[in-house]
Amino acid sequence: MNYLSSLSDKCRAVRVALFSALLVFAPLSQAERDSGTIYLPLAFYSPDTGAGISYTMLYFSSRELQSGVSGTDTIRVTALYTQEDQHMASIGASWFIGRGLWKVSNNATTQNFPRDFYGIGATTPEEDEEEYTYERHSNLLALQRWMGNEWYVGGVFEANRSKITEFQDDDQGLIREYYSDNNLEMSDTFHGVGIQINRDSTDAPFFPRHGSKTSLRALAYPEDLGANQAFERYDLSQRLYLPLGREGALALELQGEYASDGAPIPFLPRLGSGSTLRGFAGGRYMDQLYLSGQAEVRFPIQGRWQGTVFTAAGDVFPGFDDISDDNLKYGVGGGIRYALQQDMRINLRLDIAYGFATGDAEDGESPGVYFNFTEAF
Repeated sequence: MNYLSSLSDKCRAVRVALFSALLVFAPLSQAERDSGTIYLPLAFYSPDTGAGISYTMLYFSSRELQSGVSGTDTIRVTALYTQEDQHMASIGASWFIGRGLWKVSNNATTQNFPRDFYGIGATTPEEDEEEYTYERHSNLLALQRWMGNEWYVGGVFEANRSKITEFQDDDQGLIREYYSDNNLEMSDTFHGVGIQINRDSTDAPFFPRHGSKTSLRALAYPEDLGANQAFERYDLSQRLYLPLGREGALALELQGEYASDGAPIPFLPRLGSGSTLRGFAGGRYMDQLYLSGQAEVRFPIQGRWQGTVFTAAGDVFPGFDDISDDNLKYGVGGGIRYALQQDMRINLRLDIAYGFATGDAEDGESPGVYFNFTEAF
């Protein structure tokens, strides 16, 4: 498909998405300030999925916690289907107990996602692309206790049943080679246990303008809990929000992900998506370590409308000793927002991003068009 044809398809998908969103604007504007339920049928688009349709139900309820700050209980139900025959359904909830002494969160997901795999490393060429389908059924449960100020610390348990199908099943296939080299099975049932630490001093759950967020999750997947090869996974995110004028904000994020030897392909850190390094398709580059940073300026336009400009940079590496900027990837772009719920600033977002690479790496498939629900970070 040539560039103009691809761009035409993206523009057409965005027009359909905008029309579908307009159909639900009127009832959504009636939600209460501190609590309410939003029902959102949506046509969307991203480089990872192409065009798709989804339905989301979001319940939120804010209340004062014993720490003196406001907390928001949420329940979110989502189902989606895309033109790439990807389908997913999830139910997630986060709830404060005992006026915030405890926090419990749970997310159950079932998905069947055709994906692309280009190999492992920061310079994998597009010509090595292999298609595969990833089936996964999982449940992630976390129970945390308030430790003072805005800190919550606790345990996390993840149950997984996953399978890779419809891949290039021969001696030349990159997926087959990776699983053979690491003594992994294409179908596996395994579980993980670990620790989760969160700190949230922001002034709003969906569109913060003040404060910061810290999130650390460390999970071990031992052989005793079903893994073919024991491995570990670590995720760290630090966000900072600064007010700009009366309604704008500067949002900053540093992110790191690490997976030890023996991790299945879907558990490896992936560069690119609609929320991290926009401009690159999710999983275009993969390795054991991923580091990135991004900044976004959010500014009012009129009424419910807002605009954004953003940039990001990052890369994947085999390990910490291999960190360099030799093949750095970076993205730039902008977008518009429409507030479905104006007081809480629960937004629909449309972003357009361009991805570029240095050294021997290849640029992203630009422009990347993202139409979705709530902010990227």
